[in-house]
Amino acid sequence: MKKILFVFCLVLLLASCGQQAQNQQTQVPAQKDKGVFSSIRDAFDRSLTLRCEYIDEDGQKSINYIKNKMIRTESADTSGQQVYGLFRDDKLYLWGPGSNQGMVFELDALKESNDVEMGGETIHGTDDIINELEQRKDKCSTQSVPDSLFEVPQDVNFTNLNELFNQFNK
Repeated sequence: MKKILFVFCLVLLLASCGQQAQNQQTQVPAQKDKGVFSSIRDAFDRSLTLRCEYIDEDGQKSINYIKNKMIRTESADTSGQQVYGLFRDDKLYLWGPGSNQGMVFELDALKESNDVEMGGETIHGTDDIINELEQRKDKCSTQSVPDSLFEVPQDVNFTNLNELFNQFNK
């Protein structure tokens, strides 16, 4: 009887050790924390949602949101007028609150222009905004932001400035 009890305990012990070893082997390695980012580029490439709020060199408050490789900017121009910007679908949309008029640029055309600035730096595309925000990474955090912030407003009539410039160049 003692022999049977000893064998039974030994089998239970071996079975439990085997089960623990199997559990350790099948554990999935921890994924990179979705809320942690090493740089703005890292967050952008991983499609993290960020909110960056800071005061620029001119003393103007600026709030930038990044989500699904789109960037929305809410800031004031040099005269204190509130301006919204949206980089999406290879275009930059600009408009003001309460206005039914806005402007849209093709991003390819911005590469040849010096018309759009952010923090005193000329913006030629999303890479320039990411580089500008990189300097203020400590002012950015992951945050839940509604998709509606990244929709082109339907109540604003956007003038395509690329077409306008092409008409003047004819």
